[in-house]
Amino acid sequence: MEGFLRWYAGWLWQGTDLDALVLRPPLSAPDEPLAFARELYHRYYAHLVTLRIWRLEWYALGAGALAALVLWILGTAVGGLPFVLGIILALLAIAAAVYFSSSLFAMLLSEADLAADKAAAAELVRRVCLRDVPKDTPADLADPWRHGWITADGRPVAAEIAEFDLRSTEMVSRTRSMLHIVIAVGLVPLALAHGVIIVLVVLLFIAWRKRRRDLPPPLMRARLLDAAAAGTAEGAAWAMAGASNWTGRIEEARKTQLVAAIADKTPILTLGTSLGVMAARGDLFAPSRGLDMALSLADLMQHLLVLGGTGSGKTAGVLRPLCKQLGDLEGIGLVVLDGKGALPGEVARFVPDLAVIEPAGKAMSLVEGLTPTEIVATVTDILGQNDKDRFWQDSAAALMRYAAVLARQDGGASWTLTGIWRIASEGPSPDVLEKVDQTIPEQAEAVAFFRTEWPAVEDKVKSSILATLRAWYTAITGHPDTLRWANTAPGGSEVDIASVLRGGRIGILAPAHRYGTAGPVVMALLKARIFAAVRDRADRGMAEGETPVVIVMDEAQDITTQQDALILGIARSLSLAIVAATQTVEGVEARLNEREAARYLTLFGSVLALQNRSVRTASMIASRIGASFRPLLEHVPGVPTVRGAVTAQRATGRLAAAKTQPLVASTVMVGEGSTPVSLLATINPFQLFRRTAQGEQERPSSRIGAAPLVTPEELTELVVEPDTAFAVLTRGRVPRRDVIKLTPMY
Repeated sequence: MEGFLRWYAGWLWQGTDLDALVLRPPLSAPDEPLAFARELYHRYYAHLVTLRIWRLEWYALGAGALAALVLWILGTAVGGLPFVLGIILALLAIAAAVYFSSSLFAMLLSEADLAADKAAAAELVRRVCLRDVPKDTPADLADPWRHGWITADGRPVAAEIAEFDLRSTEMVSRTRSMLHIVIAVGLVPLALAHGVIIVLVVLLFIAWRKRRRDLPPPLMRARLLDAAAAGTAEGAAWAMAGASNWTGRIEEARKTQLVAAIADKTPILTLGTSLGVMAARGDLFAPSRGLDMALSLADLMQHLLVLGGTGSGKTAGVLRPLCKQLGDLEGIGLVVLDGKGALPGEVARFVPDLAVIEPAGKAMSLVEGLTPTEIVATVTDILGQNDKDRFWQDSAAALMRYAAVLARQDGGASWTLTGIWRIASEGPSPDVLEKVDQTIPEQAEAVAFFRTEWPAVEDKVKSSILATLRAWYTAITGHPDTLRWANTAPGGSEVDIASVLRGGRIGILAPAHRYGTAGPVVMALLKARIFAAVRDRADRGMAEGETPVVIVMDEAQDITTQQDALILGIARSLSLAIVAATQTVEGVEARLNEREAARYLTLFGSVLALQNRSVRTASMIASRIGASFRPLLEHVPGVPTVRGAVTAQRATGRLAAAKTQPLVASTVMVGEGSTPVSLLATINPFQLFRRTAQGEQERPSSRIGAAPLVTPEELTELVVEPDTAFAVLTRGRVPRRDVIKLTPMY
């Protein structure tokens, strides 16, 4: 019968400008915005055309009924035809009236009417599915699709559409309805006496007039009922969140993002391609599938944190491609560091002007451009964190700082890491003390320390303090190459590390497998030198010829100091961007204390999270992704899985009873909805005045409120595919988040 209905529907709707998809149930994936918008347009257009043709078909039924009456009177009462033959002629008259009126409706409806219906359907799609994209919008933000449950004018989507709009097969369903009427009107006279048919025609005429004037088509009425039932949760969530005031803030944020991005003329750095996961969940700040996930250089000045466990691909998938893009740009200083591996050497293969500095190569001073306080803070942050007794660490740090003050004042060979150790362990010589300027508090305090405080310390305590300082010094100078750097005075460096402020490219290579703990210390000291040079911009501004600087650090937890947290907060104003890659939050906390680590991690405006087995890290990322105020499913009726539902139906209910009871078996078939209906119901005209089977099913219960967009427990699953990451980016000062596909460089 379904094949006949499709054939009949094709005849009824010939001449209409409708897509063929309205002849079949929805097949496209609902998370594909184009497919969703396309089906919504054509199905809603079919609804509107149905409203117009409905009146015409009732006119046809009325005309057919009158024709049937005339033919019956002429055939049976006047012409002497048999009663059954008269009824057949009446049926043919009714069917012909319905058929010809429907076939010719395109001629009877004006082009203006159909154009108005098309425009109404297009406007509905615009409000529900589309957003404006201004001219000159960057490609990564040129997203015309609207996701989530809010329309373009800030109302719930339930205010515009219902499930019925994408669930109904309008043409087939309406055709079946018309066949019900034809069959009913044609068969009833078979059971009536001659005199009653006149009453039937009168009643049919009255019903036609009432239907035409007061009631919409059955499917339209079902749509209204469905819309009324479906909109409750969205409407309540919209009201509870602040209604238009709330949605207006979100929409303004998206518009502000586009304005800022259009005005931003700095280069664009692509991190990956969006997979549309968060858009499918209705995240109001998520991109559509297939768009680039990118940051401009200005966005990168809010810094990027990359988190991923060993083997997750953070180096190949993020750092190498990012360094390649930065290396291809002019007028940007680049610094590449790696706390354990060989990233600078790898980057040098595709960034030819990257000068790789390593202890075995060119000589470098470890104190040049730094103050005594910066030197001591860097060394203690890297080497002093494992000291359980703070007294010995603090005492050793004070001794080193006072020695460094005098060493810098003496200059020459004294102003080296080795010279600082010599003054601390042996005491300052009279020549050094004579050079002190007592009017400078820092120098006067150092002299007082070595003349008064240090001699008064007990020998045993003094020995323990020196042992702590000696451990730090030997950790740095334990390798001949790093000892050479420790002996190099300012002015003896063979590479000007401050050249990165003028567009230079430098990689610092001191792998842990070769230099042990000395590697992170020397890299941290050279990094501190860059920080100090950049920090000078705060007082003097950007000098002519200076450029922005990007520092890329792999295994950043090994070379991170408290100075990093201090400079991250002001780096944007100094045109400094930091990209830090680390494995876990715990690694950062082990280097910094928990409070400083929390502050350090929150200063990164963007985060990329790859596969990770750290619960703490997953919780931090989920917190950064945030929550959204929206309707939530509280309870879904039925068995949790399809497999479970099928298994349960085999044992209980209608399907189970149908195996042994012929009466039940004769009624088990699938109608329009998923609810089993009898064969009689498919030809029952009274079904036109009932709600559809799907509308009568139990609905899931909902709740409203703010809920996390992603839970820590599912983060691993979302990025389980190799070379994927969860991106939480600050693009144009507004969040942008999704699971992205990386483009690794192996």
